[in-house]
Amino acid sequence: MDVFDTLDALESYVRESPWVPFTRLHAVDRSVIDELLRAAREQIERAQQEAALTSSHDELLSQAANEGRLIVEAARQEAREILSDDRIKTLSLQQFDEIVGEGQQQANQLMRGAYAYTAQHMTTIERSLDKLRAQVGEGLEIARRTTRNAEKSQRQRQKEFSREKARDRHQKIKQALF
Repeated sequence: MDVFDTLDALESYVRESPWVPFTRLHAVDRSVIDELLRAAREQIERAQQEAALTSSHDELLSQAANEGRLIVEAARQEAREILSDDRIKTLSLQQFDEIVGEGQQQANQLMRGAYAYTAQHMTTIERSLDKLRAQVGEGLEIARRTTRNAEKSQRQRQKEFSREKARDRHQKIKQALF
């Protein structure tokens, strides 16, 4: 592995690390970063020692200029990606989806609680209604019996009244005849 591979690994690790919500910061493990930086430093020192032995000064300057151009171009490309609307939209949509998902979970939990509460109270109301229906049914039956008894009593009184009238008429007739 050379220095560029190590730098690529470092860049990939930072890019793939999770975002800190509501910031433009990444959460990274410092020990991993320190390890990758240490490896890059060691590789640079080895490369410098090898280059000093095998390369001339002009070749080193040319190579450094090329590497510098590559680094600048990579930085420009990364800046374009960061500033591009697509990436920002993607990240904001991702955060939006997370927030909406959490909200939906909370809403579903509240709905389940509301349904349980409603079912419990509807059961209580149903029991109360059943008791009231039974009481109303008993009261209705008592009222019907009372009505029947009152009608029966009225018919008996009418019969008795009719009988008394008939007796009175018979007595008047008897008195008139005698």
